[in-house]
Order: sequence, then structure tokens, then C-alpha cells
Amino acid sequence: MIFGITGNVDREDIRESVCQVLKRLEDKSVSYIIDSRFTKILNLPDSGIAHEELGAKSDMMLAFGGDGTLLYIAKSIGNFT
Repeated sequence: MIFGITGNVDREDIRESVCQVLKRLEDKSVSYIIDSRFTKILNLPDSGIAHEELGAKSDMMLAFGGDGTLLYIAKSIGNFT
């Protein structure tokens, strides 16, 4: 299973939560891919992928932010017709 990590990059208050989740995933050897926008705010090496590709390359998404973030992410990565 591959987790996709994304969310509202404008919210500084989620930085710590995202880092904690990434650490736990790594500790458990769980695969994840991260939105390239998050690599910038988390000061990670630029190893992320484009936001639009997360849905196709992930089995499950973790979206950090609020209700609006969740709706935005679902719409932007989902295949809604």
C-alpha cells in the first residue's frame, strides 16, 4: 500500500503533524509519496511528485488541512465525470 501525502501548504500549523506522520510511516517501513509542494514547506529534498499525479500513484491519501482542503484534494485528484 502506498500513501499519498498532501494538504494545504499555506497552513504553517500542519508542518509538525505532517512530519510526525512521515516519521511514523518511515518507522513502520510504509511506502508513501509526497506532494512536491510539501517538500518545500517541510525542507525535504525535492523528492515529491506533482499534486495532480498523487491520486493515480497512491492507494490511500492523507490530506492535511481543514474541510475545504479535503474537498479540494478529492476534486483535484479524483476522476469525477
